Amino acid sequence: MKGALTDKILKAFREGRLFRKAAPYVWLCLGLSFAVRLWCRTRKTVPGKIVFNNFHGRGFGDHQKYIALELLRRGFKGEMVWLASDVEAVRRTLPPGIRVVRIGRRLPFAVLEEMATAQFWCSNQSFTSLAAWGLDKRPDQTYINTHHGSLGIKRIGSDIPHARSIPLREYVLRRDAAMIDHLISNATWESDFVYRRRFYGCGKVELFGHPRNDVLFGDRAEVRRKVAAALDFSAEDRILFYAPTYRNMSGRDVYLHDFGDILSACARRFGGTWRAVVRLHPIMRRTDFRFGTDVVDATDYPDIQELMVAADAMISDYSSCMFDFMLTRRPVFVYAPDLTEYQRVQGFYYPMSETPFPIAGDERELLDGIGSFNEAKCRAGVEAFLKGKGCIEDGHATERVADLIQERMG
Repeated sequence: MKGALTDKILKAFREGRLFRKAAPYVWLCLGLSFAVRLWCRTRKTVPGKIVFNNFHGRGFGDHQKYIALELLRRGFKGEMVWLASDVEAVRRTLPPGIRVVRIGRRLPFAVLEEMATAQFWCSNQSFTSLAAWGLDKRPDQTYINTHHGSLGIKRIGSDIPHARSIPLREYVLRRDAAMIDHLISNATWESDFVYRRRFYGCGKVELFGHPRNDVLFGDRAEVRRKVAAALDFSAEDRILFYAPTYRNMSGRDVYLHDFGDILSACARRFGGTWRAVVRLHPIMRRTDFRFGTDVVDATDYPDIQELMVAADAMISDYSSCMFDFMLTRRPVFVYAPDLTEYQRVQGFYYPMSETPFPIAGDERELLDGIGSFNEAKCRAGVEAFLKGKGCIEDGHATERVADLIQERMG
């Protein structure tokens, strides 16, 4: 059936019938986008209004959480708006002083209204879907993009192999990048090698550090008590945090499911009683992914940074979160059985071997890596890696972003 449908589409394409049938819809979309752009230019900016976007509707987390909290701590008098796909769930986690607006998936007119009247946009992702709708920023508005990577190794956006072959994707990425005023970075390597390529030479790259990482430099005991209470483990338990990224080309056998032997290896090497805490990539929340009975599933915990503060060691694969966790100087282990395939499909900015983490291609190698872990070697490798990338994290990034916002307010 699929083959017959494909043949029909190819035949219609060769005969030109596909373009003729699609043309009215293309013109309709172009006309609507142009109308939205004109409409955006007629709106009046509300001074001090900030729209926060965390992964297009996710909960109170990432850089945006810490920027909003810092502004509230300073007695910010402007209006804060949080975009959310699940309004009620997000509202329960927000502090007083932040209004929630539902992010529409099909007809995002409410969001476009909020964006068109805000003085500041603060987002950890590109507004590609809204740019396709015709979102347009005026000169009296400021777009601060914090991005969600952190010295990440995997290629992103237009740097992914074959990504530039999709004309519409390329167009909306360029449109979004052209609107960015300030792009927040935590390292000279990230600024020069990733951002200025990925974001098409956008606005000023600010070497501030990443706001979400400030908590990694703060009071660990308080955050650990909060996480322990939420996930129901004791204060004495030691936490092994597993945070894999998402693949669209590999089966589920590339992920860890059972942690009995791994927790035993951690107990032998580091002492204490260990618990496994897992946080899946957001895309994987929609799948029927099952773990063993020895696992605490923290996928729905709103703030991954707090889980990292509480953790005593981490296992990941290609996720940028391990480059956040390394700032704690605690052990990081890479479990990457599909390393060759992932590098071919997604691509890396530098070889995995250049990271300071032990790399395992199967569970036996992972157990060996835990058993032979050398803390002094790990710390020396982390320091050399951070210095080589020009990382400037010091626990004060949020203050710098808040200063920028207040300066732009005048």
